[in-house]
Order: sequence, then C-alpha cells, then structure tokens
Amino acid sequence: MEPPAPPSLPARPLSKAPPPRQASFSVSDQVAAPALPPKPSIRRRPQPPHDPASFTSPGPTLDLESDAGRGPYALQNHPTGTGPSATDGVFPDYSRSNRRLPLFSDVIGIHDIQQKSHGVRAFSISNEQVATATSNIRIYSVLTGENISSYGHEKDTKPTALMFTQSRRPDSLGQYLWAGWSEGSLQVIDTKTREVVEKKRAAHKGGCITQIIRCKTQVWTVDDTGSVFVWQEDTMLGRPTIQAPLQSLTIPPKQVCAIAVQDMLWSSDGVRIHVMRVGPDAGRPRMAPISMDVPYGIGPLTCMATIAGSGQVFSGHEDGKVIIWSIESREKVRIINVHAYRIMSLLGVGSYLWAGFATGKIYVLDLRPEVPVVMKDWQAHKESGVAILQLDEEGLILGSRHQVGSCAENGEIKIWDGLMAKDRQSKRMVDRSKEYCQWRDLKVLICSWNIDASKPAAQDVNGGADRRLFESWLTGMDQEGPPDIISVGFQEIVDLESKKMTAKSLLKGSKRAETETISKQYKRWQIYLTNKIRELYSPMGVNFKLLECSNLVGLFSCVFVRDQEWNNIRSEWTHVDMVKTGLKGYHGNKGGIATRFIIDDTSISFVNCHLAAGQSHTRQRNTDAANVLKKLTHPNPAISSETVHPEVFWFGDGTMAMDHEICFLSGDLNYRIDVKFSDAVARVQAQDWAYLHQHDQLLLQKLKNPQFVLRAFNESELLFAPTYKYDPGTDTYDTSSKHRTPAWCDRILWRGRHVRQLFYKRNECRVSDHRPISGGFVVGVKRIDEAQRRVVEQQVKEGWHKVQEKEIRIKKLAWLRSWGWIDTRVEGILDREGGDLAHVVRILSADQ
Repeated sequence: MEPPAPPSLPARPLSKAPPPRQASFSVSDQVAAPALPPKPSIRRRPQPPHDPASFTSPGPTLDLESDAGRGPYALQNHPTGTGPSATDGVFPDYSRSNRRLPLFSDVIGIHDIQQKSHGVRAFSISNEQVATATSNIRIYSVLTGENISSYGHEKDTKPTALMFTQSRRPDSLGQYLWAGWSEGSLQVIDTKTREVVEKKRAAHKGGCITQIIRCKTQVWTVDDTGSVFVWQEDTMLGRPTIQAPLQSLTIPPKQVCAIAVQDMLWSSDGVRIHVMRVGPDAGRPRMAPISMDVPYGIGPLTCMATIAGSGQVFSGHEDGKVIIWSIESREKVRIINVHAYRIMSLLGVGSYLWAGFATGKIYVLDLRPEVPVVMKDWQAHKESGVAILQLDEEGLILGSRHQVGSCAENGEIKIWDGLMAKDRQSKRMVDRSKEYCQWRDLKVLICSWNIDASKPAAQDVNGGADRRLFESWLTGMDQEGPPDIISVGFQEIVDLESKKMTAKSLLKGSKRAETETISKQYKRWQIYLTNKIRELYSPMGVNFKLLECSNLVGLFSCVFVRDQEWNNIRSEWTHVDMVKTGLKGYHGNKGGIATRFIIDDTSISFVNCHLAAGQSHTRQRNTDAANVLKKLTHPNPAISSETVHPEVFWFGDGTMAMDHEICFLSGDLNYRIDVKFSDAVARVQAQDWAYLHQHDQLLLQKLKNPQFVLRAFNESELLFAPTYKYDPGTDTYDTSSKHRTPAWCDRILWRGRHVRQLFYKRNECRVSDHRPISGGFVVGVKRIDEAQRRVVEQQVKEGWHKVQEKEIRIKKLAWLRSWGWIDTRVEGILDREGGDLAHVVRILSADQ
C-alpha cells in the first residue's frame, strides 16, 4: 500500500499579482546549485505558492552525496572584474539555517579542550591530537581533553606557529608537528616519542615565524619581515624536513594571513592581497608577483580560505563581508554581506565555507547559488570570538572523522563534524517523511490587535457596530471553514502611558496596585474572548478549549484549540515563556510571549510581540526583536526515539522559538513608514501600496540589514491600508499636533515548512488607535509511524555509511596523488586492497 502523500491544500490567491517563480528546495549534491527565489523586490515581494500541492520547505539544502563527487564548483552568472558588479553587496538567504550543533553522532569521547592560559597564537589538529601555542606548546588528547605533553624553548621565546605536517608513510600520518618560534627558530616534534627530532636555530634570521603552511609534499614558513622559505621532502624519511630550504622568497612584511592556493602563496596585510607562485614552475609560464587592493569601503581583511575545485579564494573582513576572488584572473568576483560583525576566521570544508565571527558564532555558507545560503549558524563559543578554524587533514583517512576544530580567543577548543552527518541524515529523513508519516491539514487563525487599553464593553458602543466588527475579526476564516487553532494576541491591554504606569512607579512604587489592575483587565478579556468564541462557533457545531492564556503587563496571549484536536496535543511539551524588553529589560511594557506545543508530531510556536515605539527607533526595534527570539526559552526536550524525534524540531533542539517546525510571530512590531504625513495619507487614499512598501522600515531592514533577525521570516504582501495611527473611534489618521505618519505597525510573520497563507487583512474596529489584523493559514502536520520510521532510519544510516566510505576513499586517493602516485592503476589497487593505505603504498613503491 502506498504511503499517504502530504496534505493537499486548497488554492486561494492572495492578490491579483502573478505568483513568483517557484523555488526548488530539494537539492542533490550531484546536480547543479538549487534554484533559489529571486532577490526580493520592494515593489513585489515573494508570495506563498499557489500550487495546491506545494509547500514551502526552508530546510537546509544538505544531501547525502559526497562533496568531492559533485560537479564543477562555480558561481553562476557572476561577472568578473574590479569594478562593482550587479551581485555586489548581496545578502545570503538565512531562512533555511538551523542552529543544531554539528556534533559527531556515533563517536563517544570527543572532548572540548579548556586551557587555563589565554592568548592562543596558533593551533593545529590531527586525528586524536590537538596542539596549541601559548607560552609554550601543549598537545592535548581529543578523546579525553587532557594535556598529554608540553614543550618549551629558549628563555623569552614563545611559539607562534604550529602545523601537523604530512608524511608519505601511512603509519606516520599526524605524527610530526612543526613549530615556529618568536625569534625565528623551527622545530619538528615527534608526537609518538614526544621528542624534538629536528631543530633549526634562527631558520628565519631576525623574523618571528607567523605562518606554517602545508602544500602537497612541501611546507612553507612565513615570518613577519616577509621572508618565505619552502621546505621539501626528505625521501629517506618520507616527510618534509628543515635541513635545507628548497626556495627562499620575499613578500611585504607584517602579513596578517597567508594560505596556499594551488602552487601560489596568497597573503594579505589587511589592505592589499599579494599573490606569488611558489616552488618549481613545472613547465608553466612564470607568473610575476601581483597585488590586488581590497575594494574601497570594505573593512580590513582579516582571513582567507579556498575551497578545492572552486577556482576561487574567499577573504573575510572586519565589517562582516566576504569577497570572492578568481584564482585565474586574480580579480574580485563579488561581495557577500554575511553579517555586521567581524569575521575572524574562514575555512573551506567540502563544498562549503565556514566562517567564525567575533561574536563566537560559526556560519556554514553555500556560496554557489546566485543568492548564497546560510546552511547553519550556531553559538560555538560564549563571549569569545572564533579566532582560528582548522581542518583535520588526516581525520577521515585515519579515524573516519572529518574534524573541524575551532579555537576561541579565550583558548577554548571545540571539535565539530565537518561532514555535518546529523543534518544530512535528518534532511534525508525529512525528504522521506511521507514514507513513515501521515500528513493532514490544520487551519490556523491568528488575530493581533493593539487595543490601546480598551475594555471589552467598549465593543458595544456605536449601536453595536464595533462589536459586530470584532466578531468578524474572530471569525475571519469562515469562507475556508472554522479554524482548528485560534491564536489571539493583544498589545497595550493596560494604559502604558498612564501616570500610574510610569517608570518611577514601576521601579520604586508599590506593585500591588499595578498587579491588581493588570490582573482584572486581562481576566475581563480572557472571559470575554472565551465566551465570544463559544458564542460565535457553537452554532457551527464547533467548540474550542483554551490551551494557554498568559500576560506580561501590556501583552496578552490566548491560544484556543478545537475540541476534536485537543487529544492530539502533547501536553507535556506545552509551555509558555515571556521576556521583557521595556526599560532595557526591566519591564514588560514591551517584550514577547511565546506559546509552544506539539500537535501530533509537529512543533508549533506562537510569539506575540510589542517592540519599541517611535518613528526613528528602528535600531531599538531590531534589538527588541533579537532579544525576544533569543531569550524566549522552553524546556530542553530529550530528543530520542522514545520521546521527540529530531525532525519534530527541525531548526534546533526546541529550546528557542525559532527551533520549531512552524513559528508564527505577530503583534505591534512598531516599524514605521519613512515618508511625510501628508504624502503617506495621499498614497493611502490612492492605494499606492507599492510606494509605501519602498519606505516601510521592516521591509527595508529585511533587504539591507544582514543581521536582522526577522529576515528568516516570511510575510505576505501588504495590500491593505496602514493600521496605525487613527483618532480612536474614527477612520481618520492622527489629527494631533504630532501628525504621526500612517504605518503598518501591526504584522503577522511566519517561518517554517508546510505552511501556506490563505489571507492577510485588517479589520475595522475603531475603539483603538490601531486596527486589528488577522491571518489565515493552512499548515501540514504529521503523525509518525514509529515502526516504519525505524525501517527508514536504518536505511538512511546504511546510506550514510556508504557516503562516508566514499568520502574516505576520495580522501585516500587525494593523499596518494599528492605524493605523486598518479598512475591510472591507483584506484584499482586501492579498491583491491580494501582501502589499506599501507599495503597500497608498498605495492606502488615496489613498482617504482
């Protein structure tokens, strides 16, 4: 019997505008880059799909195919040249990012390394060892986190550069550590015998060694005076040695970073990039050293990286930008506005670029699509920047782990899974969810209103006209049939401008009167809403129960669930949290309330917000939104096969609002329209929404601000008049001396998979200076068949095991070829010997 397909949604266009080009979010690593939505236009922003069977699916575009087995890595339709391009300043797509830590799922004993001393100048990782350079050299065990050996040097000298170097002999991989010192000496440490087996005093005369770089069979060392030495392999030892340099080069002094790119050295002093070919020319035309300037207006360069097969170099900058450079033409390709914070480290891992920030966060970026995609972002280190990112070159060959190490400024080191196995397996489980899930539709009605401290009785004035309008607000989904869930969010349920509610009385006065006032007001509304919903829906044969009702001074949230869905709510996971942002977090006149629950096996979060007011306070609103979504927390669910599966909380672990499969954010967000009052009123009368969109602060922040947290949310097009600010009881915009410009302060945003919006509209209740808004949605919820899920999960694990074996084989072949074994028989011998490198090397060496 065929497994049930995902639910079919009724099609209902939101406007007369044609639907945008559909995005394809199912990505295979073997095919071309995914088709992504076009960069949003201010005049016409992306709409939910009109296809009845389609859902938006903003999960990470990870697949189980091998990174190395992909087609050519190339940015599409990107002009080259030094001048500005059409793609300069592009912002990545954050909507599919998740914050799950890329930990190893099948390895026990990977330990963080905590160092007492700060100021780590360098660190390197190889298989089960991590080496750090502080006041001396320390080597730690990845499996225990313990310091297993230490090495000093001459008095008043410090280690300044480290690198585990390569070896032709498989049994020596990860055994030898090169160390550079502040006075220019070089050492080679045998980590098995824990002895210094080579030492060259003043290898760099008078220069502090700042970089040790691996390049095929060579090692390059760089000092702060600009001297570069190339060290080659000793054929008897089967590894590079420091006996005599093959080549000596000179680059400008005080380079902040340097990397090997093919047979070239790319380095930078922060303002210019210098490129020089290193080593024998191998018959190629000699390339004269060249320099490229960092484009005007871009922050100083801090780090560089490359991705194998990309043909590109990536530079990170203090202003959070990444510049892509062509290796062949050595010209700028384009600029990516990744974040507003300083990028401290970059690393190419597979086909992705890892970026470490001064905030302690790590982003994983896919820069291949026209609109780059942030695959993951997580807090790797708390209160300390990600100073260094290092890839374990031998990990997959020796231990079947593709390890990425991150070192914070405070010396903390953490080890991450470079293959992101958990994400890739979870993505495959989600892709195959129709094989073990039964899908169905739920209708959700979201109602939001800043009621300006009005009481329920205020609805009965004007001959009951406002009461009837209020009732239509709560039943706005009638044409689609009664909703299954109703979320009602009020803002300003009490008078926040009353003298009794001033900062002085809140901070110094008695809170008893305040609490009683608020308590009476929200109880009135709770009773009124409960009775009104019962009164409105009972004639339809539909009954609702109140799932949660919470208040935070001015904020008030109620979530009602239809009777027939009540038993489908997993009550043990229902939780409410609140966060204050008013008066710098001391008071709840501004803030947010999050109501989280799981229905069937789908997690849903409703966030009711009231952000900072004021025409010019956009930055404070951004901060409030970030604090609300960051500080709203829920109990950490134990993710296991007996409780909640990972695909229930797709974007994280369920502790934050945005972790949930579906997240709705609504309320008085207070974003304004930056035009004059008279102009705005005239445009409203002409229904020139497109003009007003161009000046809407929220839309502009989504387009121009890479760190804007609400960029991850969707919003349907605003095709109704601004909801603020009216003279209460009238249809007239503000006639006071302040003449506040009309604005769409009240909004409904959403994020998640399997969501389609049916309508987005305002209602005409006049008792407040705001108009209420409502949004109707159809969401797909799933119920997991545990037995069938176990079957699919086992198949996915077996498939992942094959992918991992393929990755290991690719790494072993690359290692063999780096040592000159490029015979066409190499692949066949490797497969015949079952991947045993030691046997393969013996066979190949005997044939030479």
